[in-house]
Amino acid sequence: MQEKSKRLWLRYSLRTLLITVTVLCIWLGWQVNIVWQRRAMRDMVTDRGGTYLLVADSNPFEAADRSPLELSFVQRKLGDELMRSITLPPKLSDEEKERIRQAFPEAIISTAD
Repeated sequence: MQEKSKRLWLRYSLRTLLITVTVLCIWLGWQVNIVWQRRAMRDMVTDRGGTYLLVADSNPFEAADRSPLELSFVQRKLGDELMRSITLPPKLSDEEKERIRQAFPEAIISTAD
């Protein structure tokens, strides 16, 4: 007669595994979409003559101006970076300016005149 294993193994069904993987993939897709949107906005700003400054490129000793917002681990691994400031070109519409403000809540946004 076989002895029962004293170790209790975690048991889950195939359905539970598939649901977990699906939820994880939806969340990861959402994170990738956020990174792509931010990259597209950053490219749009530079293509139209605007500039930006990354937190990594700024002076680390200026603690008073640092943003309290942080990117998630996944967003950093996907290549996203925190913006310190963005100077928008004057030829952007109000709708585009609002989309940039929503995409970069951590940045100080100003308009070039």
